[in-house]
Amino acid sequence: MRQACDAIGLDPSGQFRRISDDTVYSDGIHFRRVSEISANRETLFLERKFFHRWICGINAKLVRVEIRSKLIEYQLEATEALDDYFSQGFAINERALQQWRHRAGFQRRTDR
Repeated sequence: MRQACDAIGLDPSGQFRRISDDTVYSDGIHFRRVSEISANRETLFLERKFFHRWICGINAKLVRVEIRSKLIEYQLEATEALDDYFSQGFAINERALQQWRHRAGFQRRTDR
């Protein structure tokens, strides 16, 4: 978590408090002892499925300006996916689908 916070310009201790206070995260938080150059310390790890939830809850005004638009884009896409899942019963990642089609050699037919 520290590296993710540092990368986007957030205070790790504030995010740790935010995560620790939220009961939904209780199954997704893991602490590991990590050896660093200066000391051995316990570090917070968040499971991937909870990481997505955490990053969607970040106020974009608080992150570094240079990554703000990318964060907002991610949050909007995640909102769309959740809405599709709960309102339609499924969600499709169009970008991943296009990449899969490209790798698999599928071409869109335009001669119809």
